[in-house]
Amino acid sequence: MEYIRVLLVESNPTDSDALQEMLAASRGVECHIERIATLAQCLARLDAQAFDVLLLDLDLPDGRGLNALTKVQVRAPSAPIVVLLGEDDFELSVRAIRTGAQDSLVKAHLDGRQLLRALRHAIARRAGGHRPVSAAELVQHDGREGRPAWLAMGGIVYDVTGSRMWKNGVHARKHAAGTDLGDALAAAPHGEEVLARFPVVGELVPQRTNAQRLVALIERLHLHPISVHFPQACSILAAIFATLFAAGGDRSLDETSWHLLLAAFVATPAAIATGLFDWRVTYRANRTPVFVAKIALSSVLALLVAACFAWRLLDPDVLAARTPASWAYLALLLALVPAAVGLGHLGGRIVFPE
Repeated sequence: MEYIRVLLVESNPTDSDALQEMLAASRGVECHIERIATLAQCLARLDAQAFDVLLLDLDLPDGRGLNALTKVQVRAPSAPIVVLLGEDDFELSVRAIRTGAQDSLVKAHLDGRQLLRALRHAIARRAGGHRPVSAAELVQHDGREGRPAWLAMGGIVYDVTGSRMWKNGVHARKHAAGTDLGDALAAAPHGEEVLARFPVVGELVPQRTNAQRLVALIERLHLHPISVHFPQACSILAAIFATLFAAGGDRSLDETSWHLLLAAFVATPAAIATGLFDWRVTYRANRTPVFVAKIALSSVLALLVAACFAWRLLDPDVLAARTPASWAYLALLLALVPAAVGLGHLGGRIVFPE
């Protein structure tokens, strides 16, 4: 029987009981579960004993978010970690996996089958590292003519060369090695737990089209973090220099404000375009509140920048005239500051969620 040692780090007794009951009811596997409630206890326990997998809640009394995950990774760098979230926080889930967690689960949506599958995949991924295996490489390991026999299941590539059930790369006269058998599992009399005893080669990388490769290349350039700072910083500085001109009367300050406003106007379309690209590709067009707010505030800032630019272009002396229109224009410029700061704050929440 398969045996898994699980360290469950969960401060909520109700959630901890539910998770333990799910694993206890799983068939074909015996889970030895040790429950602790704080990050400090977790770190101390990792010093004393190794576990097959960690279930780590990211809302502990003494450790929240990625800070807790990072501390656990430092203490046990080889341990596979599945993080637990109290709510469906897509941004935090993405950041946790990019930080090194093998999987991310929302406690409210869990069932025993999904939980056990996540634990097995976490162990398999860590055992095989993150070595990418292409579809072309998988096909070459078909178990025939003395070649190794590999198969893919659920994105994990296993080496079944030593199994008598896969003689010459064929199982049950219908399943061939060197292929992805994910679709065949539904009709099988067993689950993927039978593969737990086989070595893990790595993770199957789906073949990508040329368009997908181009998108991935653009994503790796991180164009949005580069471009977004220009309209934000120039908008704020344009308002500051206009305020200094209104206070002191030095015409060079007004000209500087205009040039900064021009730079913000020119840079805004690129910032919005790269932001929408990141949103669709990196975050799969997720419509959580923080993304909705960021898109809305981006639109507000773009409209404010365009309005200020058009006003100053049509009336170059609007601020120098010191009329009621001058103060209205200055007020519109100053509105750029909270819009730009708010936009930066929302961006920080996406990139660095707690």
